[in-house]
Order: sequence, then structure tokens, then C-alpha cells
Amino acid sequence: TTYTTSDSSTSNDTSETGSDCLPTVAHGTINGQVYISSTAGWPGSNPDNFEVPEGTVVYARYYVGVWSALANTTFNGNELSAEGTYVSGMGVTWIAYDVTDYVIAGALNTATSSSYGGDGRQYGNTLVVVLQNDDDPYIEYWITEGMDWLVGENAWSYTTLEGTVDLSFVQTASLYSVLLTGYGSENLNGNALPTATEYVGGGYFDALRWDDIQDLLVAENQSVNVLGDGGYSSVVFHALTIEYITYDLVPVSLTPNVVTPNTSNTLTSTIQNRGNTDSSAFDVSLLVDGTVVD
Repeated sequence: TTYTTSDSSTSNDTSETGSDCLPTVAHGTINGQVYISSTAGWPGSNPDNFEVPEGTVVYARYYVGVWSALANTTFNGNELSAEGTYVSGMGVTWIAYDVTDYVIAGALNTATSSSYGGDGRQYGNTLVVVLQNDDDPYIEYWITEGMDWLVGENAWSYTTLEGTVDLSFVQTASLYSVLLTGYGSENLNGNALPTATEYVGGGYFDALRWDDIQDLLVAENQSVNVLGDGGYSSVVFHALTIEYITYDLVPVSLTPNVVTPNTSNTLTSTIQNRGNTDSSAFDVSLLVDGTVVD
């Protein structure tokens, strides 16, 4: 069943389908990190604060979960228009906002939201920010959003994260998921997940993060699979991040900074490895006005 909301955003609603339920809205590689934070059980009109790390914001999405309503939402004082509104058959609603231009890295960020047009109870919210920082590890990330409404016993949600992964270069991996109105269990590629590293829960809201799950990855197309709680469950968000083993050689100094012509000069260079693994052998070249002299 497809629903069209008042802001003309399209919404999907599936039940016990076994299809690829949450489409990927962002996928890429970057030196940096993916910051994700959730809050459960909002009272209805609020400020909510996020300490976003340093870096350059390349992608940011803010989500609000409400029942049978829409929301008026601001981020750092900016009024937001919904980028996507996803609604289940019972009115469970997950609203996505693009806040890439409004997030302030390395600072406290504030969001407010109030619901309207229905029951309006707020389940919770989630902020995801992709941050570039050349000093951070090299990562790959997938972010998915939508609404997969699971009804009854043995109802599964299946989401595929497309892409090839060289498992020999994986350092670590993390998975983050958000569900509304009920939660049963979850696995990655059919492999049981460990105890969650982080859990944020409230009335009909579950946000979980699992770290150090690199041994559960496969070489191509990761599958995130969620089992409903036997009643009504709504799968709305997944994010997978993989940190890769890399070396990163950077020239940081060359001394002396003044040389004498027509005589022999001894120069000392310092090369720093800013990666997370030892490098193989490499060459160092001295250039003068763009020409290699040694």
C-alpha cells in the first residue's frame, strides 16, 4: 500500500513482505565518522540537544517519530520542511528532515518539535550526521530510512545494503537501528548480533547500536534482518559503518628551510603515518619548483 501525505512526500508501508524494505538514502566513503544519537519519549514540545563532534558536515538527517500526526520542527532555530514522511497502516509516522545546512559541527545543536493533526504522541527522534575529518579513519557508510510495518507472528523486515567489501581490510564495523511500536530481534547476514553496545528505549521506541561486528560481514551486499514482536512493529532506520585498515603517509616537516647555493646541503624530512596500520615500503622525493632533484 502506498500513502501520499499532505506535503506530497511518498510513504511506503509493507507487511510481512520479505522485500528490500528500507531504501538506502546515503552511501559513501570518507575520512571521518558517522555521528548518531536518539532520544525516546518526548513530552510533545521540547528542546533536544546534540553534541556534534568536530568535522565538516557532508550529510545530515533528522527524524521525528509520532503517532497519527505530523510535526512542526526546528533545528538550530530553522523551520524545517519534511524531506520524506513514512506512514504505516495504523498511522505510525516517521518524518525525515534534511538538516545538512543547519548542523554546526563541534558545538551544541538544538531541535524542537511539536505534533499536530492527530493523536500526536511522540515516540522519539534520531539525528545522523556524516562528518569529514582528514585525521579520522577511512570509513564506508550506508544510511537507510522508510517504514516497514510488520504485523503478526514471524513477520520479518529485510534490508539490503549493496556494495562489495574487502573483508581482509576491515578494521571494525557498527550497526545502528531504530524501530517504533515494538521490537523482536535482529541479525546481520543471518548471524546473531552481540549484546547491544548502546540502547535508547521508551514508549514504543527502540534505538540500538552494535559495535565490533566485523566478523558478521560478508563480501557483498549486507542484509539487515528484523523480526517483529508478534504484534505491530515498524522498522524505520538502519545505519552501517565500516572502518578500514589503511596507512596514510603525510610529509610534516623539511629542515632546514633555507639552503645555500653552490654547496652541498643536508635536508631532513619527517613523514608521519596517520593511518591505523603499518605502511609498506615507500619512496620520498625532493622537488624544486616542481622538478624531482633527489
